Amino acid sequence: MLGMGKEFTRRDKVLYLATYLMIGTLTLVFIVGTVYNLTHDVSNSAWASFWRLYVYVELILAVIVVLWFTAGGVRDLKSMLALLSSMERDDADDGVVRQTDQVTGDDATRMG
Repeated sequence: MLGMGKEFTRRDKVLYLATYLMIGTLTLVFIVGTVYNLTHDVSNSAWASFWRLYVYVELILAVIVVLWFTAGGVRDLKSMLALLSSMERDDADDGVVRQTDQVTGDDATRMG
């Protein structure tokens, strides 16, 4: 449904659907506002009030998203650094990637 896969957690699904709901709501507000403006005389002060409210709502949502992504990024960075500090190193690993032949198990490293 709407591109949600098995890898989505319940929380991911809620956020995903909330995003669609927000976009749908703003689209509906735009359509209703356009129809209302074409059929009624709307004052400049009414439009200014609408846009002020719209900008405030968007700014609040933007701050929430930035804080959320920052907190998640810091949490994941700490987790990654902890994992890297506890990993066992393989000194024989020279960084070369080799393609292994599936049938014989021999290295099929190719140059060129």
